[in-house]
Amino acid sequence: MIRMRALTVALAILFAFPAAAVSDPHMSSEPIAVDIVTTDIPNFWRAFDDASRARTKAQRAKIFGEEYFLPGSDGLWGFVGGRLQSPRYVAEITAKQRADYIRVRSVTERMPSAVPKIFADFKRFKNFYPDAQFPKIYFVIGVWNSGGTSIDWVGDIIGAEVIAKMGLEVIPGLVTHETVHWNQHDPDENTLLDATLIEGSADFIAELADGHVETDAQWQFGCSHEQALWTLYQQQMLKQDDALREAWLFSDHAPLQAPPFIGYWIGYRIVQSYYDQSTDKRAAINAILHIKDSRDFLASSGYDGVKPGGTCQRVTRWGG
Repeated sequence: MIRMRALTVALAILFAFPAAAVSDPHMSSEPIAVDIVTTDIPNFWRAFDDASRARTKAQRAKIFGEEYFLPGSDGLWGFVGGRLQSPRYVAEITAKQRADYIRVRSVTERMPSAVPKIFADFKRFKNFYPDAQFPKIYFVIGVWNSGGTSIDWVGDIIGAEVIAKMGLEVIPGLVTHETVHWNQHDPDENTLLDATLIEGSADFIAELADGHVETDAQWQFGCSHEQALWTLYQQQMLKQDDALREAWLFSDHAPLQAPPFIGYWIGYRIVQSYYDQSTDKRAAINAILHIKDSRDFLASSGYDGVKPGGTCQRVTRWGG
């Protein structure tokens, strides 16, 4: 599953988060050694332009097969099943939604410029969590059906055309959020609280590294309605209910008419409360990444609809 703020439900289901395996050759313990692969982007647009001049569907499919699929990265091939499907399908969707692709083209073509910022975020993450592991990152242009996925032995694959609608500035934080998931040890149960802490802690740690992940709309609504949100959330947080998880975390129809994905913000506030009360911040990060019992963690956080101390503002980026 996937998330991060988005304009569509498709963006809300961005990644499935497998735990990182130290022996995985697609993982690195050194942030500066991470492969961030963007070569599929220019390959796509070359095929897109050439296919636009083709006379038949078969010719368009052949062009995408030869110019996009054949030279494609491991990430592109990891994106085939259930997403890209085939050159024929990509040719069909690009012809049908040509205007949509043109609208996001310039943003996708500038995505490589985000790579230095991603490396800077990874370095900060490694600074406050020395055991951090980093997957390979692939930017792939798809067919509007996924903002990305995570695959063992491949890495994180990002659907560039989908996240382009969010703007170039969100990309480092989004990538860092997904990288945090590779370093989490998920709680044992499968309650709404468990899922909320998984997502909220990824946002919180990503903001420590990047400085901006949660949306302003979430903060404005959340700070103004925190107690009401918490009252409703408490009634539902220990349930194992897919519909509740969808509503709070992965839908643009959030409870209490809140901005989409308000559950991320609630999880963030719980984690922020735990972190702020801890004197050893690195130890707190380690504990946040190794939550085994969500109810115990919630109790330890002291959060009860208001963070101890009463403040409602973002965490300050690590180191300044």
